[in-house]
Amino acid sequence: MKKIALTLKEHQDIIYELIYVLDDFCKKNNISYFLAYGTLLGAVRHHGIIPWDDDADLMMKREEYERFQKLIISAPPEGYEAYSIYNTPGYYYPFIKFGKKNTLLVEPFGYVPAKGLGINIDVFPIDGCPGQNRHQACQYAHLFAPVYQDRLYKYFKKWGRMTKKEKIKCLLRADLRIPFIRRLYFKHLYKKSARYSLKDTTFFADLTWSFAPDNDVHANTLIKELISVPFGEKLLPIPSGYDTILREEYGDYMTPPDENNRQSTHDHGNVYKIVND
Repeated sequence: MKKIALTLKEHQDIIYELIYVLDDFCKKNNISYFLAYGTLLGAVRHHGIIPWDDDADLMMKREEYERFQKLIISAPPEGYEAYSIYNTPGYYYPFIKFGKKNTLLVEPFGYVPAKGLGINIDVFPIDGCPGQNRHQACQYAHLFAPVYQDRLYKYFKKWGRMTKKEKIKCLLRADLRIPFIRRLYFKHLYKKSARYSLKDTTFFADLTWSFAPDNDVHANTLIKELISVPFGEKLLPIPSGYDTILREEYGDYMTPPDENNRQSTHDHGNVYKIVND
């Protein structure tokens, strides 16, 4: 087995491939999704992946996500695989990643197995956020992702600098490194985040993984209808209220950053294609 390092362009070509395969899978199984975060921005501003980006994000309503999760884990398209806490030892993300076999993405942080995963894209569930206004809904969102991310940071970013005594103390406190405890924690997180459906609220968010809850909570009316826009070689779904969503997340999103800031927000390390000798 030999690893061949990929360029950003080659990496992006695989991301396009993953999105298109997932789009076909969702259409086949009548699952609704839409492009999100930087991928939504790329669709609107660049009609594809942002030229300097190296990731892709999709979103689904909770009920769609749960059905998708079962199907994609049990019967993924040939040549591809899904990663989650339910089927991937050492996996610490509260959402599914969809990846390509015979590729390798090694992240420098410890949220995935040390051996890495295949090149992948993210699929997030969205849930309802109660509140009479967006400010109140944002306050509710703060109860989830920041708490989870702080806990991950504590156990992974600081783990290498901990003394043996500190590590033992963490383990005795039933930390997330224990698979059984981790699964219980995730199930608890899922149950809490799914407490309110979109039908019962005015706002929604990706509660389990939003890095900026004050920006990432939006009105349900913005995703009530989906429209198709060019994304590379295909037409893909985005929310009809994309303009408001992008302005709430990025401000003046149509103005690209200056050249010094045109770089990925992700820190993926090395990306490879795996070939047999």
